[in-house]
Amino acid sequence: MKIGRWVFSFGLLLLFSCSSPIKNGSTSGEKVHQTMLAGYPLKLNWVDTAGSINPEHLVNYLETIYFDLSVTRPYSLTWNINLGDTTLAPTEEFYRLFQNAKNWYELTKGAVNPGLMAFSWSQGLYNADTTGRAGEIRSFKGTPLSDFAKAELKLRKGKEAGLSGGKESGAVSALENYYISLPAGLLLDFEALLPAFLVDLAAEYFATADIDNYFIQVGSVCRAAGIRENKKPWKVSAFPETHPTDTAFQFVLNEEALFNFPPVEYFINGDKRNSFRWVHPMGHSPMHFEGEGCMVISGDAVSAVALSWYLFLLGPEGFSEPIREFPEAKLMFWKKSPAGEISYFRFPPRF
Repeated sequence: MKIGRWVFSFGLLLLFSCSSPIKNGSTSGEKVHQTMLAGYPLKLNWVDTAGSINPEHLVNYLETIYFDLSVTRPYSLTWNINLGDTTLAPTEEFYRLFQNAKNWYELTKGAVNPGLMAFSWSQGLYNADTTGRAGEIRSFKGTPLSDFAKAELKLRKGKEAGLSGGKESGAVSALENYYISLPAGLLLDFEALLPAFLVDLAAEYFATADIDNYFIQVGSVCRAAGIRENKKPWKVSAFPETHPTDTAFQFVLNEEALFNFPPVEYFINGDKRNSFRWVHPMGHSPMHFEGEGCMVISGDAVSAVALSWYLFLLGPEGFSEPIREFPEAKLMFWKKSPAGEISYFRFPPRF
């Protein structure tokens, strides 16, 4: 299967969400905080029965991470590493996302690829056209992309190794002795995975504060755990305008994250005023998939995003073997007819 590895990064790049205004504060004991995080709508719902948090502190923390890792921010850590600055040591968060990205690059055989010719989309170096699901993905005017697998964390000469833990734990010490080495022609762009990474960091923040019941949304990704203050589960409803009561498109999240590629509109907890949908920042999508998509529910947000894109490209005909490597994942392929009718296929059949 021929897949343009660069497409993942800019195909999901800056998919924004538009949310109806919800006042920050408390509703029936359930805390709500909604704001913008570097252009991405951010929403937090939580019930602090055992612990408490300062939502402004959490938002500031996530914003700091975003500004450090985003390739769209001039002179961010990622920006300077792409410029070839080997004097900079990666932060713990950079290391975690870098290793997570490399892991998904291997698992998806290169379909999830955070290495591309940076700024190529904004400069118009690439042109993508698709027909059907994956279609013919073509790139023009750009030089061939280097292999993301060749990007490495390297130990500085004369320094002692100081890393502990693995890809999953992300435990790091003495990162100041390391730098990121990029092969010629390859630049890093984590923008497609970054909102999901922020969602996972927020979930860790809640866990550290002993808060077990929460709902988090950053941009187009959401994750939830526990139950609401009214003892009901956190629920996300897809296609609410055309299928408002269809339980086939209502999903309960508990210790799970959800992402759909390409964008559709959702209601949260059945409230039409509490919705989010994805819109390309230029007002249109750079890719056209003729009304079909893949929704994935997984244990963490980065996995949901990576799998949604990967399985979407494989389609209902090609997902059955690869999905065995991800037994925790739930997925739904859907397709909308010109008349607005939606057919779908779930795996596993009931979830």
